[in-house]
Formats: sequence, C-alpha cells, structure tokens
Amino acid sequence: MYLCGIDDGLFIYHLLIKKEMIKILITKNVKLQWTIANKKYYTQKGYIFTNWNEYFEVDVKDLPVESRMQIEYKCEECSNVFKTRYSRYLKNTRSICRSCNMKMVARNKEYIKKRSGINSGKYNPNLSKQEREIGRKLTEYPLWRKEVYTMNNFTCMNCGDSTGGNLIAHHINSWNYDKNNRFNIFNGITLCENCHKSFHSIYGYGNNDAGQLCEFLMAEININELCDAAKLFVDL
Repeated sequence: MYLCGIDDGLFIYHLLIKKEMIKILITKNVKLQWTIANKKYYTQKGYIFTNWNEYFEVDVKDLPVESRMQIEYKCEECSNVFKTRYSRYLKNTRSICRSCNMKMVARNKEYIKKRSGINSGKYNPNLSKQEREIGRKLTEYPLWRKEVYTMNNFTCMNCGDSTGGNLIAHHINSWNYDKNNRFNIFNGITLCENCHKSFHSIYGYGNNDAGQLCEFLMAEININELCDAAKLFVDL
C-alpha cells in the first residue's frame, strides 16, 4: 500500500520523527495555494477546498514529507534560528544546524577516518601531496565561487532553483585536470545540491568537461528553448 508515493513503513517512520522534532520547529503554519497537484492530498487531510490558486493555511505537521516549503527551526545545540526546506529538516535525525553538525563530526575521529584520505569516495590518486594539502583552501576559491553565483544570479542553471542555501559552484572542466582554468569564472556554473549530485552520479567525479555538462543540461530542457546555462557553451 502506498500513501503519496511513500510506503507505509517509511511514512510511519517519518511520523515518529515529526513527533520528536516538531517541538523545535519555529514555523507552525504555512500558506499554500490550491492546485490540481495538492487538492486530493489536503482534502483527505480534512482541509476544505475553496477555489483554484486561492491561499489556505496548513498546519506544518500536515505537510508531505517531501515538501520543499521553507520553514524555520531552532538548532538544539546553539539555539540559533535557521531556515531550510521541510523535507531536508525531516531527513536529519536531530534538529541541528550545519555548523553544529560539522563540529559533531569533527569530534568523531572514527567517522573521519572511515571517510577521509584514500577511504574517501572522492579520493584522487593523480594529485600530488602538495596539491592535496592545499586543496581548495586557496584564497582565490571563495572569490571565484561568489563570482560564479553572481554571474548566474544565485540560481541553479539546470532546474531554476533559487531558494538559497543549497547552491554549488560546479567546475565545468574539472578542478583535477584543467589547472589553468580553476579560477576562470567561465569555467564555473551554479547548480543546486540535487542537480550537482545527479550530474556526478551520471558522469562520476573528476575528468568532467563541457560536453558532459551540455549533455546533462539538454536532457532537462527543450533543445529549442536553450536556458542560460546552455548558452555558456556557445563560445567554448
């Protein structure tokens, strides 16, 4: 049996998570518009349909677990308030911000050992020891990343996501082999975390190039309506 595309076991699991985490949610209610996509779901939840595109108030606990609605929550470690998508909030077993989560990971030496160095899925045997130590801590890198975001108007050039907090400056020609263009802003493109993960799941990490990115972008858009991202490659 399925409920909103999620099997009952997973649905119950998320209900249990909601029960424990809801006390840390700052957002109690959100406003949504009636659409064909959500009418059945929310009327089954007891909400009364009014008119298409009309706004109605929803208890945050009634949002589907895959909801992309922005909510506010309080970090249980530092007590600061942060914004994130509801679906991402539910994925965490604890309501902690990224900064506190990184600190927790840093204190877990066994976890670090299993996921770093040669054990890392992103380990590149072609890098020299010096290049590995320097990595991306070069002062040019933060500036390059910011310029790429600005060039792309802080928007994912594949799916158009501009909610913020989930963007990645992706190197068109990989960092590992195109050393001369590591900090060339035209060798960068803004992708959201989901699209970035999807790209590398298809083409792997390292030795990526403009041809792969073109192919990836074209799979998502109508070839007769080129998005801004595709236009970047006209002069390459």
